[in-house]
Amino acid sequence: MSGDCPVSAFGKLITIYPNTVEDFVLIAKELYSKLKQYHGPYIGMSGKSSLDISL
Repeated sequence: MSGDCPVSAFGKLITIYPNTVEDFVLIAKELYSKLKQYHGPYIGMSGKSSLDISL
């Protein structure tokens, strides 16, 4: 397993809607401190912008 992840395979794991900017900063700092030891997959970008893709 190479750790590569094509663009078509990624998505959201969690969505957080903080009430204030201060709550956002607090949550972001806490998540960073707890998750910084982990490495996510490399997501290879094809060079295409999302604006180049028609729906």
